[in-house]
Amino acid sequence: MSNFFAQVQFDAKASKTSLGLNERLRIDFTMNVDGDNFVPPSFEGFRLLAGPSQQVSQSWVNGKSSFNKTYSYFLLPTQKGTISIKQASIEYNGQVYKTTPISIKVTDAVRNRVIQTIIPYRLMMRCIWWLRLAKPIHI
Repeated sequence: MSNFFAQVQFDAKASKTSLGLNERLRIDFTMNVDGDNFVPPSFEGFRLLAGPSQQVSQSWVNGKSSFNKTYSYFLLPTQKGTISIKQASIEYNGQVYKTTPISIKVTDAVRNRVIQTIIPYRLMMRCIWWLRLAKPIHI
C-alpha cells in the first residue's frame, strides 16, 4: 500500500505543557507523508533558540512501508501566562493540512536544578580536600 492512499497525519507535540519562564521547550511537527511547503507558526511569546532541525525516517517491514518527517524547534518563553502555539501547515497532493494549536502555561522562573546539584557537590568536594590537607590533632 503506498502513502498515496494512506491517511495523512500531521501533528504538533510539545515536550511540556507547563514550564517556567527560564525553561526551554521543544516542539516537534511530525507528518507521516512527505509533505511540501512546511510553514511553521510564528511562535509569538517565545524566542527561537534553535531550529528547524529535520529528521526523516522510512522503513519497510513485511512489505509495508512507513514514513515520518519531523521538524523540531527549541523555544524559550518571553512572557508568563498561557501562550498558544498556532498551527503549522503542509501541502500534500494538492491539499493543505494543519496542526492543532497547543496551549503552553508559562509560570515564574524555576530554580535551576543543575545549580542545586552542583553547589552541594562542590562544597562537599572542597570539604574533603580540606580534610585531606588538615593534620591529625593528637590530644
